[in-house]
Amino acid sequence: MAFKSQNYTLLPQGETEPLTSSRQRTRLNWKRILHFAIPGALAVVLLITLSIYQAVKGSKDSQVFPHPGQSACPQFPAIQSASEDRKELEKEVRSEIGSDDFFDKSLKRMQGAVQIPTESFDDMGKVGEDPRWDVFIDFHEYLKKTFPLV
Repeated sequence: MAFKSQNYTLLPQGETEPLTSSRQRTRLNWKRILHFAIPGALAVVLLITLSIYQAVKGSKDSQVFPHPGQSACPQFPAIQSASEDRKELEKEVRSEIGSDDFFDKSLKRMQGAVQIPTESFDDMGKVGEDPRWDVFIDFHEYLKKTFPLV
């Protein structure tokens, strides 16, 4: 009895035809296409971005990219006082705030404030119930003594 030799091919699960050389080339071509398409697309996006940047930078009315000497957020001029009394008050306040004496007083007040421990925690209970809030009593007294009009 003579046996006929049959060509048995192992197929991946779910496929009904054997993997031929044309199917292998198709898979290889898609890999090659993706290999060059992704960097190509990124290069196109980069070129478009640079051309838009150059167009915006070149326009004279552009506020998107201000020049280094130009403010990115232009300010409106200050509102001028309507009355002479108000102008005098503003002048007094500016001279007081700008003085060395005011700076020294402010510095001493800040130094006193940061010396009082005021550590807080995320899991603190309600004020009055959790004793960890009691550290703020000293700070409250300091603020009362330092700023009596506030």
